[in-house]
Amino acid sequence: VSAVEHETQHIQSQNYYAGNKESEKESARNLLKDNGLRGEKVRLDALHCNPQTLELIAEKGIYIVGLKDNQKKLKESVNEFIALSKPIYKTETFEKQSGRVETRRYEVFEIEELEKATRWETSQIKTVIRVKRERMEVETGKTSVEESLYISNESKNGAEICEAIRKHWQVEVSNNLRDVTLAEDQLCAQETTVTRVMAGVRTLI
Repeated sequence: VSAVEHETQHIQSQNYYAGNKESEKESARNLLKDNGLRGEKVRLDALHCNPQTLELIAEKGIYIVGLKDNQKKLKESVNEFIALSKPIYKTETFEKQSGRVETRRYEVFEIEELEKATRWETSQIKTVIRVKRERMEVETGKTSVEESLYISNESKNGAEICEAIRKHWQVEVSNNLRDVTLAEDQLCAQETTVTRVMAGVRTLI
């Protein structure tokens, strides 16, 4: 588990876990607590959309986390709420690269009045961000559309929130290099030390 700085792509800190014995969620929480990251601005994948992790950050810092079907009830409630709401901020980006044109539309909604389950109270959820991505292949003209949701405890700076979501894509590219090009997920070893050393080597690379 790595904490990556968006601007420089430098890995600020790491933690390790054995997939068959330990939890990535718990490993991420320990990384936040042990490395002083709880008071920072943190962008997390949807796996970490849970009250325990978000509470840690909300006490002192700011989080943006993906909202997917692993929190199905919250996602359904959010979708119903924003369907009847107007965004408090919206923006659009346009990019052309690698034979593809991509348009991203961001909408930030205030959802403090949304009725949530009691277990989410300490997460201090204030906003939801809806991102619609439309991609077109220049050569074929083929288009595809995707929609993603994110929740955050930040409500004042919509531009910064949207920028953080966009920049996290670079982190995902880096993870793909580790998983695919360096075949990190294919490394099977019984000794925990071996896997941790190899992960460190890949980080250096």
